[in-house]
Amino acid sequence: MQLTGKQRKQLQQALVSAFPTHGKLVQMVSFQLDANLDTIAGGQNYLEVVFNLIAWAEAEGRLEDLVTAARFQNSGNSSLRECAEQLGFSQPVVELATSPKTDAPLQGNAALQTPTDSNLQRVNQASAATAPIEIFFSYSHKDEELRDELANHLSMMKRQGVIAAWHDREITAGSNWAGVIDAHLNSAQVVLLLISSNFLASDYCYDIELGQAMERYKAGEAIVIPIILKPCDWTTAPFGKLQALPKNALPVTKWVDRDEAFLNVAQGIRAAIKKFRAW
Repeated sequence: MQLTGKQRKQLQQALVSAFPTHGKLVQMVSFQLDANLDTIAGGQNYLEVVFNLIAWAEAEGRLEDLVTAARFQNSGNSSLRECAEQLGFSQPVVELATSPKTDAPLQGNAALQTPTDSNLQRVNQASAATAPIEIFFSYSHKDEELRDELANHLSMMKRQGVIAAWHDREITAGSNWAGVIDAHLNSAQVVLLLISSNFLASDYCYDIELGQAMERYKAGEAIVIPIILKPCDWTTAPFGKLQALPKNALPVTKWVDRDEAFLNVAQGIRAAIKKFRAW
């Protein structure tokens, strides 16, 4: 199968969303495809590496293997799921089988195990229930210190595999930063809006990130949680009617103990994720 330019770009964005770092992609290719990423797909930057990986899969006739492997490694990523469905690779996500003689991944449809329908349902339900929820931080760089404090308070959920948090400081040098941000924003299941006057004054935060987040919220694709960092005139904003954190929407910087404020935020996010999993 040969992809169109549009399909190739969509798959590239989905892979970047699911595997935001070179190291994570290396692991997926090694664990699921039994291949060396640096050998089959080099490049000057991460986006180029992902593009070359897709080109390799097309040339080797392993495009379906690549998509299936990526979905198995990160089964909770909505961008990968949507991309797979559009490409016609919408089989249930199951582990790639290996040849008993060579231990090499089998090609094409033969690479899929064939358990019963009831077992497949349990596999997919278990994957959905245990896969980390992807969280996107939308914030002004002027509030980076507060974002770091919040990230620290979410670290227990990250260690427990409840969440996989991402922000734009994780973009690698040489990457198309706007494309990477867009891919993560479109795949995140939870979007945290870190609200302050800095956020409201930022054209990129307010017009682009907030706009996309609210569109996905209205479509039922993501939860959007405003987190009020500093006092500001936010109640008439597009997110003004959403339930905000901390408790009573008291800005984090107005709490006597800032750690207590962020603890309240973390507990609120954990509760929201619990409800999200029950959908």
